[in-house]
Amino acid sequence: MTKHRLIIGADLAGSRPEICYYDKTTKQLAALPMKIGNYHVTLTELFEKESGDDEAAGTVADLFREVFRTFGIGDIQREIVGMVVTFPDVDAKMLRMIRKAFELLEIPRSKTYVQDYCEDYYFYMTYQKQELWNRGTALFSFEDNRVRYYRFAPGAARNSLLVRVGSADTCALPQDPEKKDHVFAEYVRKCIGDEICSSVFITGDGFDEAWADESKRILCARGRRVFTEDSIFVKGACNAARERFDEKRLTGMKCLSDSIVPYNIGMEMVVGGKLSYYPLITGGSHWYNTVCDCEFLLGSDDELNFLVSGVETGGRHSVVMKLDGMPERPERTTRLHLHMEFTGKNVCTAEVTDLGFGELFPSGGKTWKEELGEIK
Repeated sequence: MTKHRLIIGADLAGSRPEICYYDKTTKQLAALPMKIGNYHVTLTELFEKESGDDEAAGTVADLFREVFRTFGIGDIQREIVGMVVTFPDVDAKMLRMIRKAFELLEIPRSKTYVQDYCEDYYFYMTYQKQELWNRGTALFSFEDNRVRYYRFAPGAARNSLLVRVGSADTCALPQDPEKKDHVFAEYVRKCIGDEICSSVFITGDGFDEAWADESKRILCARGRRVFTEDSIFVKGACNAARERFDEKRLTGMKCLSDSIVPYNIGMEMVVGGKLSYYPLITGGSHWYNTVCDCEFLLGSDDELNFLVSGVETGGRHSVVMKLDGMPERPERTTRLHLHMEFTGKNVCTAEVTDLGFGELFPSGGKTWKEELGEIK
């Protein structure tokens, strides 16, 4: 029996969850709503019934198992190459919940990723022909009587292509068709005005050409090409999984959004007898997915000197972390464990643990933890 080799994107938006898969064997790409049996799922209602993160994670894991069964997946660990789960916006609670769901499904952390709609939009567009996005694109996402604008703006920097992706506040639309057309038209004017875009996309439920006479004139102004497309975000999540876990076709391109870490962090270390730069954090990933763990031997100073450089600017500066109270030992006889993680886009926390040096210099278990501050 032929085994699947699936790359999966899943959109867990509460009112309309979808899943998109790419089959490496057949090259088939398909997006469809998530269902349990023949019933459509509203995750918002399901989560409201749960008492905590663990139960919510169990609900999501059960939902994925049901969906995987409909795909004919018999061995989740072997047949799923990689999986990206997306939300409109990601917070710490959602992240804990989905990571727990992956644990319950026994999908390794190395095969999973979590991202938001801005990055979905980036991966959706960059997997299209360049002529559709080389001068920037606009996206209007509808859900019932609300619409949200997203912007994709490419630009060159330091021999690479940086794409800034952002979004605006949602706009509430009235029920009356004529008023809805006028309000949406004004929202389009506010968002893109007279900008020249390679393309404009409209997605989601709520847009209807029957009421959009004024809106269409503004959308199509300046020769802008307008497309309607279903399931942009979940397709973008699937493209992201293809890129991260398999294809690597976007070399030399970086996505920058409000949740992306915009700088690199490293240290100078002696490696093989030579002083070398050692990267700890590489910019370009979401702050909530960016973690570093490593071990090294401390030199002569009781401090760590982190080198911070901007992804866009390339400028470099240092941030010093003091290790007060470090036991007196000869140079390079103190092994340290360093853990770094983020509590926000520009706020990184470093935690250092003294591991000692075998039986010669046992560890006292001392730990230093410091917020490196708002790094810009």
